[in-house]
Amino acid sequence: MIRLLQAVMLVSVVFGAVREADVVWQLGDIGVGLMAWFTVIAIIILCPKAIQALKDFEKQV
Repeated sequence: MIRLLQAVMLVSVVFGAVREADVVWQLGDIGVGLMAWFTVIAIIILCPKAIQALKDFEKQV
Protein backbone atom coordinates (compact mmCIF):
# COMPACT_ATOMS: atom_id res chain seq x y z
CA MET A 1 0.00 0.00 0.00
CA ILE A 2 2.86 2.37 0.84
CA ARG A 3 4.49 1.69 -2.54
CA LEU A 4 1.23 2.55 -4.29
CA LEU A 5 0.96 5.85 -2.43
CA GLN A 6 4.60 6.62 -3.20
CA ALA A 7 3.99 5.93 -6.89
CA VAL A 8 0.90 8.15 -6.91
CA MET A 9 2.84 10.98 -5.26
CA LEU A 10 5.70 10.61 -7.74
CA VAL A 11 3.32 10.70 -10.70
CA SER A 12 1.55 13.72 -9.19
CA VAL A 13 4.80 15.63 -8.77
CA VAL A 14 5.94 14.88 -12.31
CA PHE A 15 2.49 15.74 -13.70
CA GLY A 16 2.44 19.01 -11.75
CA ALA A 17 5.91 19.94 -12.99
CA VAL A 18 5.10 19.26 -16.63
CA ARG A 19 1.53 20.55 -17.00
CA GLU A 20 0.23 24.10 -16.94
CA ALA A 21 -0.61 25.64 -13.59
CA ASP A 22 -4.34 25.92 -14.40
CA VAL A 23 -4.67 22.16 -14.84
CA VAL A 24 -2.84 21.47 -11.59
CA TRP A 25 -5.01 23.94 -9.66
CA GLN A 26 -8.17 22.42 -11.13
CA LEU A 27 -7.07 18.95 -10.04
CA GLY A 28 -6.31 20.34 -6.56
CA ASP A 29 -9.78 21.89 -6.40
CA ILE A 30 -11.34 18.58 -7.39
CA GLY A 31 -9.37 16.81 -4.66
CA VAL A 32 -10.45 19.30 -1.99
CA GLY A 33 -14.05 19.04 -3.15
CA LEU A 34 -13.97 15.25 -2.95
CA MET A 35 -12.53 15.38 0.57
CA ALA A 36 -15.30 17.77 1.59
CA TRP A 37 -17.99 15.45 0.20
CA PHE A 38 -16.47 12.43 1.96
CA THR A 39 -16.47 14.40 5.21
CA VAL A 40 -20.12 15.40 4.82
CA ILE A 41 -21.11 11.80 4.06
CA ALA A 42 -19.18 10.56 7.11
CA ILE A 43 -20.88 13.13 9.33
CA ILE A 44 -24.31 12.08 8.07
CA ILE A 45 -23.51 8.40 8.67
CA LEU A 46 -22.11 9.04 12.18
CA CYS A 47 -24.77 11.52 13.27
CA PRO A 48 -27.16 8.96 14.88
CA LYS A 49 -24.31 7.42 16.90
CA ALA A 50 -23.16 10.86 18.06
CA ILE A 51 -26.67 11.83 19.16
CA GLN A 52 -27.02 8.50 20.97
CA ALA A 53 -23.70 9.05 22.78
CA LEU A 54 -24.75 12.60 23.74
CA LYS A 55 -28.05 11.39 25.19
CA ASP A 56 -26.22 8.68 27.16
CA PHE A 57 -23.74 11.27 28.46
CA GLU A 58 -26.51 13.66 29.49
CA LYS A 59 -28.32 10.82 31.27
CA GLN A 60 -25.17 9.98 33.27
CA VAL A 61 -24.52 13.58 34.32
